[in-house]
Amino acid sequence: MGRASGFVGKTIEPFLSGIYTISDNHLYKLLKGLVDAEGIELEPSALVGMIGSIRLYKEGKRYITNNYLTKKLNQGIHIVWGTGGVWFQKR
Repeated sequence: MGRASGFVGKTIEPFLSGIYTISDNHLYKLLKGLVDAEGIELEPSALVGMIGSIRLYKEGKRYITNNYLTKKLNQGIHIVWGTGGVWFQKR
């Protein structure tokens, strides 16, 4: 996505505590790994959500501590919105 929606950003702002970005190249690597490992074909943009929990674990420990989230992690659920594979050609 070239630019996020300003309307959506303002609407969900009260519910956000953090954001991250990921390069297209990284998305394509994740897509290949998902197809190879699970045979699941998603649109590349759907894979942005998959990296979130990994980033929180690897890079986000300070963020979690600073936002007093440590005790809440055992109540958390990471959901990935996996939108279709419409960009894939039929085999």
